[in-house]
Amino acid sequence: MSVGHILPGDEIEVTLRYTEHLLATDKIYEFDFPTVVGPRFSNDKNTSGPADQWVANPYLTKDTPSPSTFNVTATVNAGLPLNYIACDTYPVKVDFVSDSTAKLSLQPGSEATDDRDFILKYRLTGDKIITGLLLHEDEKLGENFFLLTVQPPEKPKLTDIPDRDYVFVVDVSGSMNGFPLDTSKELLENLIGSLRPTDHFNILFFAGGNKVLSPTPLPATQANFRKALRMLDGQSGNGATQLLPALKEAFALPKSEGTSRSMVVVSDGYVSFERDAFGLIRDNLNDANVFTFGIGSSVNPFLIESMARAGQGEPFIVTTKKHAKDEATRLRKLLTSPVLTDVEITFNDEFEAYDIEPRTYPDVFADRPVVVFGKYRGKPTGAIEVAGISGKEKIKLSDTISAPNSEEDNAALPYL
Repeated sequence: MSVGHILPGDEIEVTLRYTEHLLATDKIYEFDFPTVVGPRFSNDKNTSGPADQWVANPYLTKDTPSPSTFNVTATVNAGLPLNYIACDTYPVKVDFVSDSTAKLSLQPGSEATDDRDFILKYRLTGDKIITGLLLHEDEKLGENFFLLTVQPPEKPKLTDIPDRDYVFVVDVSGSMNGFPLDTSKELLENLIGSLRPTDHFNILFFAGGNKVLSPTPLPATQANFRKALRMLDGQSGNGATQLLPALKEAFALPKSEGTSRSMVVVSDGYVSFERDAFGLIRDNLNDANVFTFGIGSSVNPFLIESMARAGQGEPFIVTTKKHAKDEATRLRKLLTSPVLTDVEITFNDEFEAYDIEPRTYPDVFADRPVVVFGKYRGKPTGAIEVAGISGKEKIKLSDTISAPNSEEDNAALPYL
């Protein structure tokens, strides 16, 4: 940003606005406001050129007091009950307006200096699946916006978890030969070996063509586990990378009724039809949850990360063998805890919703809520109903709709 023609005594006020959709990690939502500009290391002895102006940026040396301060206030309107809210980097005062809304400010007498970032964390609460709704009526844009969150219980019980069905889509093309394919085999042994006897699984290997372990889901028995290992050991890594036909066949595989199906795509991601894959995944969210596991010394992060986002899942990338086990453990922890499957969201006739994203809905996992946003016409009345299978039971949740208190309420929603 450049500003010129400032006369002596003039005061310039600059307003910056940005929108960020916070995602929970281990059930903690975190907002970071960066303030520190630290020294940058460069191995280029000549730091006087335009390309090095960030390296040459002035900074304060250690133990030098900062000449500038800033003030911070924050309003957290979660739409769901808040269990915990705090800032570890600055002393703050928290005032609860309601069970789902809190206002934060610096403690009286304290000031924020730009020697550390302002990091706000909060966690939602509940011993069962709950829903929360935020609305915004924007007179300037002439449109109304909503955001619905389906939040998992804080500590799900074993009885909350429905039977699970896994499809592993594994790249065995030429670029996966060696370390990537060896790591894929270890990953599948780790994941399949930890399944419950009531779970089902299948494996689809793809390169220039597809090869499926079984035409129907297999129970996670020791005999089927050994069958899968024999097929795994027979893969050598050669041929092209026909990812799109593999995804289409994987989505078309039969599914056990009343189960939560998760699809794990294992690949280095070197294909040229990324956006076709994203669209296919988005259109099939209600058929399978999609997670990606990128393996290789030079993974295509655009494909791996964007496929996971399209599937409202999480990407995992392994570039060295020493990180493979930790990432596999993290993936297994996430995969093994669906708490609501066959999710259906119904907007009654009194609430005219449109431009809804996503178009289909994934399962709710213990560490991953489902977020739905869109627009609505007219006055906000009626209710939104969320239905699905939790454990062995069908459940229904309903959120009564009421108008926001002011035009400023939830003003970030139009920018999601």
